[in-house]
Amino acid sequence: MEPIQTITMNSTDIEHPLFAIPGKQLKIEINESFKNDQDLKVIGIYNEKFVVCFKATNGGEVTLFELGCNDKSNHFKKFSNICKGHPNCQKNTKFLNNDTIFVECLFSDEYYHYSILNLSNEKIYQSNDYIYGRSYPISNELINEWSRIKLPTIADPNKTIEFIKVDCFNFVSEQGEFICIFRPIPGEIFLQIQTSCDFKKLFVASLFNNKIQISVRLINNESKSGDEIIENWTIEREHLVCPMKIQGPYLLIFTKLYIIIHNFEIGKTWFIDFKNQETKTKIEDGSFITNIKNTLIHWNRHTTIENNENHLYLNIWDIEKGQSIKSIKVDEKYSNSKPPISIISTNNHSNLIIIIQNNEINTLKFN
Repeated sequence: MEPIQTITMNSTDIEHPLFAIPGKQLKIEINESFKNDQDLKVIGIYNEKFVVCFKATNGGEVTLFELGCNDKSNHFKKFSNICKGHPNCQKNTKFLNNDTIFVECLFSDEYYHYSILNLSNEKIYQSNDYIYGRSYPISNELINEWSRIKLPTIADPNKTIEFIKVDCFNFVSEQGEFICIFRPIPGEIFLQIQTSCDFKKLFVASLFNNKIQISVRLINNESKSGDEIIENWTIEREHLVCPMKIQGPYLLIFTKLYIIIHNFEIGKTWFIDFKNQETKTKIEDGSFITNIKNTLIHWNRHTTIENNENHLYLNIWDIEKGQSIKSIKVDEKYSNSKPPISIISTNNHSNLIIIIQNNEINTLKFN
């Protein structure tokens, strides 16, 4: 892979969010109101005004507090018993599009179900109980569901072939749709399967021969096949920093050696290659990437190999041109070995908010 040239751009080159304009000074404000709370988990910010907290017990509770609130007994709104019938099972949460909470309940080795709370309309949807398959939200209305199935062969109906079946469920209209099937490799363990929102592309992350395989596939709407691979990357298992992300038209893959940015609408790929940078660095745990509008945000926690010094940088890239906009050195006291839960923009894209896994909320203001 060719290294990406780091170019500092003028703000007149393209209209970037206010937080990305070069030359602005960074000030960080810390909200520790929820820090290290054992009961509440901060999972997002709703409507730029409210801290969204999740409590896993008692069927799952979602509580909203005003962003500047220091009194946790004075909440703005609470939703209880999100996962009826599963009060004490293990729950994984995702906060989607800043208004929808996706809760996946794993209540045995084989069975799971999910619940969705939309804060905009305050509606709760609960799924049936599923066996073996998995689900993954692709928007605040659509969920991919996949499972292993066996179909008889044409030559011998008594013999079967295993396929991966991918469906999509719209929890607002409560309508489901079959999307495609594809053939797995024997021994392949699937980590993540999801489609683009227009159902033209299929993204698959799997573990095979102890390596991570990430592929982009075309979905044939006539044959309903997802076997045609148009892009594929093989990654050492220990090098993957976080699961693949599909945000807007971009597939983001973050490893300890490089970041892959693939625009699957136009088929364009570019890389940030850490191995070929002038200063050799090692990416450390606690790093994070996301894209906001036309920028790639890289919370870059790394060690300089030459002198073994630790550093934390906020790097902002033009995600369409593959060029650096600016890089800001951040005080090491904001460094954490666990990656942020999320980085979002607020206040007309002039600020960034970083939610840390210990429930600390850091507001990055650019003046």
